[in-house]
Amino acid sequence: GQPGREDLSALEGMAVDVVEVCEEPAPDWLELASGSSAWQHRRRGARMVHLGLLQKHEVYEELPLPAGVKPLSVRWVDVDGYQVAKSRLTARGYEQALTGNEHFYSATPLSGVLRTLLVVAKMLDLSVAVGDCAQAFLQAPLRETEAVWVSPPPEAAAAPGTAWKLRKTLPGLKGGPSAWGNHAKDMMQNLYGLVPSAYDSCVQSCPKTKVWTLRHMDDYLLIGPQKELEALTASMAETMLLREVQF
Repeated sequence: GQPGREDLSALEGMAVDVVEVCEEPAPDWLELASGSSAWQHRRRGARMVHLGLLQKHEVYEELPLPAGVKPLSVRWVDVDGYQVAKSRLTARGYEQALTGNEHFYSATPLSGVLRTLLVVAKMLDLSVAVGDCAQAFLQAPLRETEAVWVSPPPEAAAAPGTAWKLRKTLPGLKGGPSAWGNHAKDMMQNLYGLVPSAYDSCVQSCPKTKVWTLRHMDDYLLIGPQKELEALTASMAETMLLREVQF
């Protein structure tokens, strides 16, 4: 038979309940996971590892903060892979005072250079290798004209009244990309005789060894004779922390 008024009222009430449930916000699973003791333990371990890298690269020196100096604040960027966590200390570069004469950006290769180098490698029967440099910013000396001070994170247990005077860059600093680009270019030229191209400074070459390199931030493409590349990449692994090299 036909449903009565009582039945229709009950169905309408059920529909309202369903709509209210569907409109509830989805839980933030990352926020829930970050509150677990296991995640907190992994995160602290990852942060201490990164602090060890800062000391290894001599990124800073801890000194009494000069009067009138306001250090940049820092923040941790934490990533949990559920088996291993990674942490990186970054500076809030937007707090840096500007004079208008700064050069912030690292050069990037021209669009056709990669294709040209691969064609050269094919025509001359040269080997090709790729890899990237670990902890790139931490390797690069600061090039700012004025000292850069940052507040140490609580995990560093710095003495009261002290701050970090940076010797090298931190991710987030405005001059970080430029400092790394200049450092990488100088290292390749001074250690391996690879001269920057007048056409594209991201390309460096050595006529004697017939080696060309192309850098895009911390990623490298290298072409040349197999033995020359094997020796070069092995040395770069020590001097520039080149890793995950593939031929």
